[in-house]
Amino acid sequence: MPSIAYFIGIIVIGSSHKTDGDSFNFDVEKVLGNGFVVNPDKGIILTCEHVLPKEDRCSGSEFAFFVYDSNMNLKAFIIDPNSAVQWAQNDVIALKIINPIGLNSFPINESEIHLAIQVITVGIPLNHFSSRAGENVVTPRALVSNVVSCYQDECEIDKPFIITMSGSPVLIGETIIGIATMNREYAINQYLTERIEQSIDGRPISKEIYQYDEVARFGVFSKASSWKKWLDDLYV
Repeated sequence: MPSIAYFIGIIVIGSSHKTDGDSFNFDVEKVLGNGFVVNPDKGIILTCEHVLPKEDRCSGSEFAFFVYDSNMNLKAFIIDPNSAVQWAQNDVIALKIINPIGLNSFPINESEIHLAIQVITVGIPLNHFSSRAGENVVTPRALVSNVVSCYQDECEIDKPFIITMSGSPVLIGETIIGIATMNREYAINQYLTERIEQSIDGRPISKEIYQYDEVARFGVFSKASSWKKWLDDLYV
């Protein structure tokens, strides 16, 4: 896999402070989630709407997209929250960053995704990010998994995503095939623990209470084949 410098980043809320010229420092208040570059020339990044929801975008707060360079040094780009456009079929949103310089992107693959194929999700979990003065550290994490189910717009993998990895790209080789959106739970080892019998207006009503020994968790990603045309139409 080629370098992911200037491609995958973490989205934060905070405040910027001008230094010299176009340079600035950004004080991080909270890590929101991940995103990745899809159009480096126009500064377009993709993330999830629940990472940067409308109420936050309209709050007047400042947001930044932190990426790392080839030397593992952090670089921050200011996000224009008013540029957000949401894909109607899912919570995927596109955002513009201000003064995009040196950004990088991977190609997007719209091919059919087959069951049991191996994919890799690359992102920066919450506890892998530090932006303290004099100690800027960002450590990407790669989650290798297999596709276990596919629907019209999304697929499930056999591992849950790590917290704050929403908005991370899902890759096959050197191409983007989706964006991490959520975790989904399925109950297993279900058994009946209680049956309640009662009468309402003279009619017998029976209610069954079930217990679950275990819950299986799966990551869900939105397929690139479903949102690629929407993205292309936005920025032709």
